[in-house]
Amino acid sequence: MRTDSSICWPIVVAEHGDRDGYGIGIVVTGGVRWRAVCLAFQLLDCHDFAPRLDVRLWLTGRDHLTLEPVTLLAGGGMVPDELAVALDDVLVSGGRSRLALHWRADEDTWSLTD
Repeated sequence: MRTDSSICWPIVVAEHGDRDGYGIGIVVTGGVRWRAVCLAFQLLDCHDFAPRLDVRLWLTGRDHLTLEPVTLLAGGGMVPDELAVALDDVLVSGGRSRLALHWRADEDTWSLTD
């Protein structure tokens, strides 16, 4: 399944990731370290850009969900160049190639996987 609903995935994963015991655990996979994705998400949120993650989800067993972040999207207007560069730097430090970050130059989106 794929969704870009306005779900705060960093909080959902923090509350359910790698859970021992009862309930569904969430495992994050993908081309960028999850910590970097969360930091980029928080940077957009702190500057009121209504971040969203486009993610792929699938069940990987009876009690585990795998989440793959595909794209980070910013809402609420154009992201200033200084903030966009800071987001690029965070995602590059998380393992993403700088050349592979943007699908379209006229949109505030960051590609997180190939």
